[in-house]
Amino acid sequence: MGVRVTDEDDMTEQEDVRPDRKTTCHELLLRLAGRVPDDLLTQSRAWLAQGELSAVAHSLASVIISQYVVLAEADTAILSALLDETGTDLDGLAQLTLGDFDPFPAHAFAAAADDKHLSDFFAQRVHG
Repeated sequence: MGVRVTDEDDMTEQEDVRPDRKTTCHELLLRLAGRVPDDLLTQSRAWLAQGELSAVAHSLASVIISQYVVLAEADTAILSALLDETGTDLDGLAQLTLGDFDPFPAHAFAAAADDKHLSDFFAQRVHG
């Protein structure tokens, strides 16, 4: 369990998060890129930088469940551990969509092809 540090100026509490937990959470956010809203990832990274894992965990769980995002078992375990550390009831995680693998991304990067290659490719597709 993390150490609570109180900021005397505004009297808010912030959890002192172990670096390995931050790294694990950051890697989860990277794997979720393209599968959850970009704004959520941006805000989650800001919360993570501030050590607010509770906000990250609750927001991710809400969106992942409501949008039926498929999670690998390892990512489900990470999310479950984050929620458990915040004292959250884990019954809602029964609604998660689990997969044996990470779904392939919808996009991929490739080297640029020359125009002749593309023309031939499309010509073959159109004319059989």
